[in-house]
Amino acid sequence: MTETKNSAWADVREWISSLRFGGYTLALVGILVLGVITISPTLSTFLQQRREINDLRAQVAKTQEAVTKAQADRERWEDPAYVRAQARDRLFYVMPGESQLGVINDIMLPPEAEQKSTPELTRVDYRWSESLLSSVLIAGTAADPAASDPAASDPAGSDSTETE
Repeated sequence: MTETKNSAWADVREWISSLRFGGYTLALVGILVLGVITISPTLSTFLQQRREINDLRAQVAKTQEAVTKAQADRERWEDPAYVRAQARDRLFYVMPGESQLGVINDIMLPPEAEQKSTPELTRVDYRWSESLLSSVLIAGTAADPAASDPAASDPAGSDSTETE
């Protein structure tokens, strides 16, 4: 095995030693190196310009999209119905004969979680007629709170013992 390795290395050494570098080979390598040095700045400039062109194309596409949006907005504003709707929403205009209701300091309700109910939870045996009858009877038989409180029956709050 060592003999095959030694013979392989011997073949490689023999091949390398058989190579002769003459003046023609050195001139060719020198011209090749000089060509790479000459072309590399031009190639880097070319690649940089290609990147800039791609960036500008993306910018043009974005600008075209903005122009398309602006044209759609302009076409929308040319529609009288849209202008009327915007005047109602933004400027609170109303048509003749209409009245507008404005809510000031409207409270914000928290969003309720959507709960899915099942038939077992929603079905309730409820006798509304009995509940109505008991409510009427309780209301009719309750004591009048105004009759039991003498201060509540005297609306002026004056004392009846004073006379002038």
